[in-house]
Amino acid sequence: MTIADRVRSQILYYGGVGREGTLIILASAVASFYWGVLSVIPGVYLPQIGFTDLQVGSLYSVSGITSALLGIPLSIWSDRHGRRKGLLIGIALAGLSFFTYAFTTNYSHLLIASFVSGIGFGLFFPCSSALLAERTTASKRTIAFSLSFFVGTAAGALGTLFSLIPALL
Repeated sequence: MTIADRVRSQILYYGGVGREGTLIILASAVASFYWGVLSVIPGVYLPQIGFTDLQVGSLYSVSGITSALLGIPLSIWSDRHGRRKGLLIGIALAGLSFFTYAFTTNYSHLLIASFVSGIGFGLFFPCSSALLAERTTASKRTIAFSLSFFVGTAAGALGTLFSLIPALL
């Protein structure tokens, strides 16, 4: 078996999660990219423009606590009203938060954005996992979750690297 045959075999093995499974994995990559950016930007750059350690810490805390506290109720809501709707609303809220961080340095606005991102991630990630399990066949489910984890981790790493852009500019 040649190297090209082995590569083709691996692609076929990891393929076949279906169109919807692939879209869910890509959506998770987008969310993970944002998570990677958010894990660096506030801690590194906001102190440089005068934010205190308490302010920066509260931005991280509000997002994490909101996501943790609202994850279960939001999952229940999405089970009742549609996981796809929950997934879309969650990624939209996370994206809105991302753009708020990109365009303002107002602490109050960033605090609200952190709260919104907590809601978005608390809604998005449980919905994405449930939908991925729902939209893949039993024979491809393990592959889909492995691929989702790999792509999400890579996107998160790219997000942290993306955070270098302000320093380079």
